[in-house]
Amino acid sequence: MAEEKVEGRPEVSAPPAAPLAPPAAQRASAKRKPAGRPAPPPPPPAAASAIQPARQRRAYHRYEVDVAADLRVGAEVFAARTRDLSEGGVGLITELPLPDGADIWVSLFLTIDEIEDESTEPLPVPGKIQWATEIEPGVHHLGVKFGEIDPAEREVLRSFLVQVGSR
Repeated sequence: MAEEKVEGRPEVSAPPAAPLAPPAAQRASAKRKPAGRPAPPPPPPAAASAIQPARQRRAYHRYEVDVAADLRVGAEVFAARTRDLSEGGVGLITELPLPDGADIWVSLFLTIDEIEDESTEPLPVPGKIQWATEIEPGVHHLGVKFGEIDPAEREVLRSFLVQVGSR
């Protein structure tokens, strides 16, 4: 680039180009001089990097739905209500404290506006309790992830959620 000479000012040349930074591998391995402050902590071990952030994206949209449900744990059946529902799982409210990791069957009574059709059977879905918490004495909130659902039953659930979502 040619410089123009301005009368009355000394000619200034551009400073020499700064040397290129060394490649990242060389910068990382170069020793740093202490700067009077503690060194940053080392990166977490590889196993810790597998921990997912608390805020995660869900595979399916959740709908606030309040329908009756039966929980089958082994040979016992208990009543519950849904708090929310998606194709991938359900939030349940029950009086029963159940442990995380328990395998259960959830029978969902899919009703619109609490109107039950007696000819419609409840939808049975296998699930596993992902978490459980007591929200007040004697009232428990369970997060259940659905297991493998028969394609025809998945379509029933999907159709119900479409109806709920259009209200």
